[in-house]
Amino acid sequence: MASLWRWRWDESWKFEEDGDKTLKLTITEKEGKKGVFTARLFKLKQERFLDLTPKQCEFDPKQIDLVGASMIPGHLLIRVSQMEPGLKLAFFDADWLKKHLEENPRALAHRGEGEKLLLTAGTAELQKFIMKHLGEGELFDKPGELVRNTKPTAATN
Repeated sequence: MASLWRWRWDESWKFEEDGDKTLKLTITEKEGKKGVFTARLFKLKQERFLDLTPKQCEFDPKQIDLVGASMIPGHLLIRVSQMEPGLKLAFFDADWLKKHLEENPRALAHRGEGEKLLLTAGTAELQKFIMKHLGEGELFDKPGELVRNTKPTAATN
């Protein structure tokens, strides 16, 4: 599997072709911890998002924290505000979301799982909520930028 993109932030993000409409994303933190995800890039209206699901969830001290955050089966949604020349990504602002749902419990179907918040809304409800709260300082944090480490290469077997 050839590398499609390799990006650097505080960790290394390596995207590879993985199937029809999916990518394999390997994230390696500075300390050497790794996590492997299935990644799907999609659009809601004109906004792009990256949907990550862990390829394998296990309690391993060498895996990155992002896998641990996904131990309850589900999706990790990241807003993609720019793809060139750098990849700009914004994660959910968990504090904003928790506070908003405490003040507006009917705004989106959810339940608490200990300290974690589990969104149980259906796709249409979740999409509507996301589009309503795309403004800065709301659902998504300020984006961080990953810098391209290598040029994309054609996938070869």
